[in-house]
Amino acid sequence: MGELARTQFATADQLAIWCRVSKPALSLYLKALHRAGLVETGADTKPQIWQLTLAGAARMQVPMPSGRRHSSWAVMQNAAHRNAVEILLAKEHTGFHFLSRRQLYKKGFNPSHGEHAGTDATGTTWLVLVDDFMMESRVIGKHWNREHRPPRRYWPEVGRRWSNTVNRYLVVTTSNEHLTRHEHFVSQSQVPADVMYLKPLWRGQQT
Repeated sequence: MGELARTQFATADQLAIWCRVSKPALSLYLKALHRAGLVETGADTKPQIWQLTLAGAARMQVPMPSGRRHSSWAVMQNAAHRNAVEILLAKEHTGFHFLSRRQLYKKGFNPSHGEHAGTDATGTTWLVLVDDFMMESRVIGKHWNREHRPPRRYWPEVGRRWSNTVNRYLVVTTSNEHLTRHEHFVSQSQVPADVMYLKPLWRGQQT
């Protein structure tokens, strides 16, 4: 439950990697938590996306996002692909992990949909922009340079910009067509971004 409290959404395969348990053992554990009303599947998909219920969130002492009971498929899908990126980066960069939204508020940021920031054991900081399959290439520069407006109770001053703070900028897409377009945009711009293809977790997403 701890990883779901941290990430909000995750597939069983992702949870098995983070918890370092076998898939059969994790399946039994999730079934037990589901019977207890602490976790549920967010959508009827394969792979399924797991999340805490209200009772599970209360048990883990974490708030449900924005007080909502249900999140859109776009939000859940983006979160699962964010998890896949975190797992990949952690293999190459020891200690890599994404920061929570609340942690980013306290650093002067208010991430929009698809924006995820993290750090590794060396102190290198990253902005990862996960393409939601509808993203236009031109927004790559806007995400990099926009001025943030975090909640004032966390950051009372004017917010910060990713371009002034992070060391690495990575744009991730599950579309080969988008990969080509994004790479072309970056090559013609002043944005210091790397573009990476990520195999989609669901069929029918690759173009």
